[in-house]
Amino acid sequence: AQPISVSGTRVIAITSPVVVTACSDIPGPVSVTNIDAADTAPSSIVFTYRVPKAAIINVSPPSAPVGGNVSVTVANAGAGTAKFVLGTIAVFPSSVVVNANGSTTYTMVVPNGFTFPTAACVVGGVAGTIQQNLLVNVVFTNLQTTCTDTALNAFSVAPAAPACTVAPVPTPPSATLVLPASGTLIFGTTPVGTPATGTIRFANSAAGSAPLTVSGAAISGANAADFTIVPVGRSIPNGCAVPCGDFTVTFTPNPPPGPSTRIAQVAFATNDPLQPTIVVQLRGTTP
Repeated sequence: AQPISVSGTRVIAITSPVVVTACSDIPGPVSVTNIDAADTAPSSIVFTYRVPKAAIINVSPPSAPVGGNVSVTVANAGAGTAKFVLGTIAVFPSSVVVNANGSTTYTMVVPNGFTFPTAACVVGGVAGTIQQNLLVNVVFTNLQTTCTDTALNAFSVAPAAPACTVAPVPTPPSATLVLPASGTLIFGTTPVGTPATGTIRFANSAAGSAPLTVSGAAISGANAADFTIVPVGRSIPNGCAVPCGDFTVTFTPNPPPGPSTRIAQVAFATNDPLQPTIVVQLRGTTP
C-alpha cells in the first residue's frame, strides 16, 4: 500500500490494485514498515477488501419475443466473461458496453427453447389454445469471479408468433364389409346337429382414422337359434382386416331334420358415423 498521510501513530494508505479472482471478500494481515529505519511492525489486525457485489440494475425492454433483443445493465460486473440465464436457458451477450457511471450493459438475443403457458381460445367455433408470455428470472454470472446476481421475474418472454392452435379434427373410421361381399353369408347344405362355419370380415378403409369399433353383434330372425357368432365385438385399426376384423359364425341346424332353409340376420353397431348399424343376412339349408 502507498502511504498518503502519517500523523503520530496514524498512517493512512491507499492499497495497490486488487486482482479479484473470486466473488468472496479478500482478507489479509496488516504490517507497517519504516523504510528509513528498516523496522517492521506486524499486527494481528486483519484488513478485508470488500469485493463490490454485482447487481442487475436494469432490464430493457421488460418484454421481447423470441429472436428479439434484451439489454441488461449490471453494476460492479467486473472484468471477465459474462453469462446470463433467462428462466432456465443460458445465453451469452452479443455486445458489451461499459457506461460512464461504471456499470456495464450487455445485449443478447432472446433464445428459443422456452415452454410457454397457454390460454383457451376459439377459432371458427373450435376450441384451442394460444401461447402466453412467460415471466422469467434474469441471472447474471461473471465466469471469472463467479460473482452473480438474480433479478426475480424481471423479464417477460413473448412467443415468436402466437396464434390460436386447435387440435386437428380426427378422421372418422369407415366400415367396409369385406366378407360376405354380397351382404349374405350362405352356408352349404348342412345336416341337423352338424356345425358349419363362415366368416364375416370388416375393414377400416379411412386412412389415418381412429380404430373402427364393431360391437354388439346380435342375431335375430326366424331361425336365430341355429346360428352363433364370436366374438361379439372388435376394434379394427386402420389398414388391418385379417384377422383384426373377423367374426366367426357357426351354423348348427336344430331338429327337425328334412329339407329346409334356415334364415336369420346379425346386426352390428359401429362408430362409423355414416353406418352406425350394419346388418348381414345368414342363410343355410338342411338335406
